[in-house]
Amino acid sequence: MPAASQVARFTLAGHQDMSGAQASVIDLKADGLALVDFRGLPPPGGGRVYEVWLIPRQGNPVPAAVFVPDSNGSRVVLVNQSLKGYTLMAVTNEAGPDGAQAPTQPPQLYGSIA
Repeated sequence: MPAASQVARFTLAGHQDMSGAQASVIDLKADGLALVDFRGLPPPGGGRVYEVWLIPRQGNPVPAAVFVPDSNGSRVVLVNQSLKGYTLMAVTNEAGPDGAQAPTQPPQLYGSIA
């Protein structure tokens, strides 16, 4: 089990159309990756996906993962890169199957990176 200082936990909260959604994030700092456990997501819509973004204090959002939740609105997603240097994690609804290179709308599920 990694030392506590090498693991950070934080949450993402849903707003507006995603007000019932949330996510628990486990940042495995020593491994340079994070696990995101999504719950309560509405279906993204036909031909659409959810996209996870890492947002630095300055600069453009970086795409981190694309996914579709199961029928219960749940999914565990691997973010296979370090969260170091980023201040926010956010989720947008994008055209599938590959998402976008930059967000096409404001995020409705987001939280500060611990």
